[in-house]
Amino acid sequence: MLNQLKLIPKFLLYPIIILIITKLWVMYSIPLIDDEAYHWSWTLNLSYSYFDHPGMVAWMIALPTKIFGHHPFFIRLPALVSFLMICLLLYKIAKEMFDETTAVLTSALMFFIPLWSFAGLSTMPDTPLALFWLLCFYCFWKGVDPNLNRRWSVKKSWLLIGLFMGLGMNSKLSCCLIGVGFGLYLLLHKDFRGHLLTRWPWIAMLITFILMIPIFVWNSKNQWASFEYQFFRRHHEASGFDLNRLIQFLVIQMIFISPFFYFNIIKNYFLFFSFKKIHQNIRLALIVALPTLLLFSYQSSMAAYKPHWSGPAYLILMPSIVFSLKHYLIKPLSVFQKFTRVLILGFFYLMQLLWIPLLIPVIPKVYGLFSQEKWNPQLDFTNELYGWNEATKKVFSLKNALETTGENAIVGAQRYEMIAQLTYAAFRFEEALGKPKKTKIWQLTRGIDQYRFEQTEEEKNKYLGSTALVVVSDKYDRDPKDLIFSDSCFKHTVEIERANILAREIFIYECKNFQGTKK
Repeated sequence: MLNQLKLIPKFLLYPIIILIITKLWVMYSIPLIDDEAYHWSWTLNLSYSYFDHPGMVAWMIALPTKIFGHHPFFIRLPALVSFLMICLLLYKIAKEMFDETTAVLTSALMFFIPLWSFAGLSTMPDTPLALFWLLCFYCFWKGVDPNLNRRWSVKKSWLLIGLFMGLGMNSKLSCCLIGVGFGLYLLLHKDFRGHLLTRWPWIAMLITFILMIPIFVWNSKNQWASFEYQFFRRHHEASGFDLNRLIQFLVIQMIFISPFFYFNIIKNYFLFFSFKKIHQNIRLALIVALPTLLLFSYQSSMAAYKPHWSGPAYLILMPSIVFSLKHYLIKPLSVFQKFTRVLILGFFYLMQLLWIPLLIPVIPKVYGLFSQEKWNPQLDFTNELYGWNEATKKVFSLKNALETTGENAIVGAQRYEMIAQLTYAAFRFEEALGKPKKTKIWQLTRGIDQYRFEQTEEEKNKYLGSTALVVVSDKYDRDPKDLIFSDSCFKHTVEIERANILAREIFIYECKNFQGTKK
């Protein structure tokens, strides 16, 4: 390992050390983002699977929090471990597919690529998905390795693919797309089409389905809600072809993996479709990644999308990208190569500045240098991380005041993000006081998310006639009369400041005589 570290250029090694320290501090110090709180809340009701995603992310979070507690650092710990495993696996793949220089650079640059530099800190379903996706790719590569001395048997390759594909499907259902890439590669290469005539790919598929039993069990008990949402409903929400949305998606992809890396992928695909001669291992990565890239590009043109969905496809392209560009990064000879290296590294270094506003509210000060208009706190995306502890303390204060007068109170919110953040803050608040962690945050809409399957209308109706404390934020401000049936509502405002600058407002409506939620 020390020998490999010596191969990392100093212009990457020293920044990596600084980044590791920064990431550890961020993991420890900043509050949970909305989806982190949401996935953490699943651990309070561990299940086979969940509405939004299979159960892997909840299982991963449950282990360290059970042992070490529910501090944000331990909720994020599985992401850090997975990220480091991905870097080591990429090193192994790149070394076998290309050479050791490519392997070292690939692993080192993972710390700088925006998609993984930032996303690698959050324990999301995409975290284990990326790891198992890469393990599937490695096993497939070993089964078609041009070097016969290293090539695995068809049996070994596909049995391991079935195992890791099953674990990947328990992370996120989109893991099946890499299987489509494998099939496409086998069909396009006559030397390996024989795999499909053996029983092993089909046994691998059977193993995958067996490992997916927890997903099938949960869905069978909940009207197949997860499958219906993932494969039908979210696509029926499509608004039709939108060129601007497609361009926006492609631009975000370019930023996520860096412009030079993105254009290198385009160049390699151009060579591939032009039937030009390219390295056979680059061809392998291009073919396997193609179905995923095409599907999510199409999705973005037709309906709402999340820009990180295509991340695993770029992951398997990383070694081939670095192999194509390594001469620009290691001892560039010409002026053009030196200039290109400056641009590549300059982009990576510049993107690391995004760590600063997570820790220090600098965006309002930068805004003030260029504009005389009143500062709008919603322009600083990092503000959304803050304020839930203060809001929860206010909720408990109001709730305790009501209960001392003999009134009952139901606490709720309209969106899953707010329910999750309040649930986490309430859990930690009661934990710090040494009280039983029993305060429940109710979903006060008829929307569909995981809370819909954990909270029944019958349970909610036990609070009819009580006072509802309805929490909304300045980002998702709603009149409580649009959400619930009740009498008069009194508005409490919680102002959150960062460095004496208004960061956001959270509103708590105290509504008398709660009579249920509206459709």
